[in-house]
Order: sequence, then C-alpha cells, then structure tokens
Amino acid sequence: MPVLADGFASGQIVSGKVVSVDQNEVVVDLGDRQGVINRRHLTVEGRTEPTDLVTVGEEVEAAVLVREDPKNRVVLSRTWAAKQRAWQAVDASTASGEPLRGTVVKVVKGGVLVDIGVRAFLPVSQLELRHVDNLGSYVGRELDCLVAEADRTTDKIVLTRRSLLRRLDRQRTGELLAGLSEGQTLKGVVTRLADYGAFVRVLDRVEGLVHVSELAEYRVHLPEEVVIPGDEVMVKVLRIDRRRRRVDLSVNQAVQYGEASPPPRPDLEGSSEPEPGPDAEIGPNPEAGPDPETGPDLENAPVPMTEVPGDDAEFTPDAGITVDAGLVPAEPSVDPTEGDSTEDH
Repeated sequence: MPVLADGFASGQIVSGKVVSVDQNEVVVDLGDRQGVINRRHLTVEGRTEPTDLVTVGEEVEAAVLVREDPKNRVVLSRTWAAKQRAWQAVDASTASGEPLRGTVVKVVKGGVLVDIGVRAFLPVSQLELRHVDNLGSYVGRELDCLVAEADRTTDKIVLTRRSLLRRLDRQRTGELLAGLSEGQTLKGVVTRLADYGAFVRVLDRVEGLVHVSELAEYRVHLPEEVVIPGDEVMVKVLRIDRRRRRVDLSVNQAVQYGEASPPPRPDLEGSSEPEPGPDAEIGPNPEAGPDPETGPDLENAPVPMTEVPGDDAEFTPDAGITVDAGLVPAEPSVDPTEGDSTEDH
C-alpha cells in the first residue's frame, strides 16, 4: 500500500474537524497537516453543495487518496471511506444475519436504490410482504434490510427486506403463541373460508382453523352455511402446533361448554317446491275426481286387480283371455244311452 509523507497510507481512513467550507471543497484539520475533500468526493450525489452537507467544527471521516494537492494538503475522499465502511458492514451482516440500515434515495426500474454507504438495489418484490404500488412513498425513508447478494468486484449489492419482515413476523407470532393454551376460549373474527373450514383471527397476527366439523353441533356441508368473513365468533383452542405455527379451533365446543351461543341452524325445512310458471303443463289431480266437462278418463283409469291377468295367461285378439295354458279342460260327458243307440244302428 503506497504511503504518503507523515505516514498516511492510501485508503487509510482518517478523521478530523472541518475548518472551512466553500462551494468547491471542505478543508479538514488532521493535526500536523490539513486535508481537503473535493465536492465530488463528498457524496455519491456529486451535485450537492458542500455547505449543505457539512459545517465548520463538524467531525468528518474520509479515506486518504494517493496524492497531494499543490498546497501540500492530503487529498481525501469521504465517499471512499463510506464505501469501505459499507463493505465492512455488508460482510458483517452476511456473516451474522443481522440487518443493515439505509436510506431510500431513488426509484429505479424494478425497485429502489438504498444508500448504505454505497448504493444497493432493493427489488420491489423484496420490499414488503404484500404488493407495493407506490414506490415513491419510500424515498427518504430509513429501512432495515438483509443482504441477499454482494459482489465486491462489481460493487453490486442486492438487499431484501421481505426476508427480514418474515423473520420478525415469525418471532412475534411465536411470542403470541406462547401465551395461548389448549382449552382456552377466545373471541375471534372470521377472515376467510375454505371448503374444509373457516379461518379465524384470534390474536393480532395469529389465525386458526375451525374445521367444518367443528362449526356447529349439527352436520355442516359448507362453512358459509354458518359463518361469513367478518363474523365475530367465540372459539375454543383445541390444539397448538408451535413449530408449524398452527392452531386448531372449535366453535362447537365453545357452545357445548356454555361459553358461546350456538350458530343459527340453516332453514332446510322451510324450502318448498317452486310454483309452476305460466307455460308449465299441469297434469290431472287423481284425487279431484273426474272432470265435469269431459267425464271420467277411461283410458287412463286404474285396472282392478281382479281383472289383471296372471303371468301365464295367453292373449288372443279375438278371444281376449283364454284358460291357463297348463290346464287341460275336462272332456264333455257322454250319455251312455246315446252310445247304445248308435251301435244298434
């Protein structure tokens, strides 16, 4: 590493008090020597006026560049010092998993730029747990983020805030679940429905499932028969899976223990057949008797059981019903006297 006079090395981070500020540079007292920071080395926003960034008497930090100016002052760079500090923080955050804090400075395509000492990119998909429409509202805000990607050779840093929010959400949920106990009765609000049950929010960030079989003491086919989103219900905690952050709830058991009112039973008996429309065909009412205008309907009249033939009866067009085919009729009786008279002839 090159070393300047008085032991200053290139890239070394030094600090001193500002002794003068004008529109082009800032002069810093380094003890035995003076240092100078040109306006383009004050901030990544090179067009910002030095008087807007520092004041006389303020302590500043800067990195030593490999040169001196004509006035024998050490040339310094505040941006280089910030960059070194930023990469140190990035390395530490990557190793420990602790968040970095930075300020959103600009909206770009696909996300925002965050100043963490250097510019880092925060994609819009990693900004919140939910979709974000107005990125401009984040400009100027300080955000805590985690490092998703970092490459020193290209000075590329990609941040994520979503992962941090999810981690914090799990921590808060775990703390809330620690205060729950099985058998506890709570008031909740139905948030959404599924074919298999209703989800109920019982605490700030905790939702539990009421299975369709636990919605009422009678059989429920679909949750919307009993509840809709927005309904307030009393539920009993059945089971808690803290590792998977799942809570099973029951409306029915809260009712059985007298801690809630039963949900209204759906009116299944009140349903009636729809009335026929004006074009519907209405058949005759067999209990109303024959129509006085047309007389009895002989064609469709019921046949008495005594007149219905058996399965082994034969039908002929002319004779109608004949004797059973399996029976042989008796032979007609013969007068013996007639037989004798014939032989006499």
